Amino acid sequence: MACLWAVEGIGSYGARLARAVSDAGYDVAEAPRMNARGRRAIGKSDPLDAAAIGTAVIGLEESQLRAPRRDEGTRAGLRILSTRDQLTRERTVNVNALIALLRAHDLGIDARKPLVPAQIATITRWRERQEQIELSIAREEAVRLARRVLEVTTQLTANQKRMTELTQQSPAAPLLEMVGVGAVTVATVLTAWLHPGRGSQRSCLRLTGRGESLATLKR
Repeated sequence: MACLWAVEGIGSYGARLARAVSDAGYDVAEAPRMNARGRRAIGKSDPLDAAAIGTAVIGLEESQLRAPRRDEGTRAGLRILSTRDQLTRERTVNVNALIALLRAHDLGIDARKPLVPAQIATITRWRERQEQIELSIAREEAVRLARRVLEVTTQLTANQKRMTELTQQSPAAPLLEMVGVGAVTVATVLTAWLHPGRGSQRSCLRLTGRGESLATLKR
């Protein structure tokens, strides 16, 4: 007998369940989002949620079901590597904090302009000096921030290299030959859009930053 499983959070906390169900031979679909506001009067519990999801799925056409994205092989690896955004944000936060510190205290580095890698590397080699306590503490903090910036930069470089290797092995490798398209963009396209039930071609073009190509869709 045909059976369809509707699983919540297929891309996160429900991923392992969805994979186990699929491996067992069942069809799997992403559970539709529930209207929390409309369900306030009846309360919330696992049985009620399951019943609501089942009712919602039954009313959908097969073409409306959201198939789970593949979470194995190259594509799964790229999804994990796509968390580089966290590293990028952390690096930006630390660089900004370092610049603010250097502008507030005279530590011998001109921070009126953006710091260059050589300046950050110099700061990591600073040693303790005989100076006022506030400058000594500021210098210690500057060294800590600079070292973290270099550490995250190294991690980002390794991430970029690995991501490039994986994208070159993926079905989306030809995209790398397009002007202005790098490994990060290709990984985003591959992990977010190359699966059944993805967004429209128009949305995909916006995601890749090729907005000028939208005009071709209107012809």
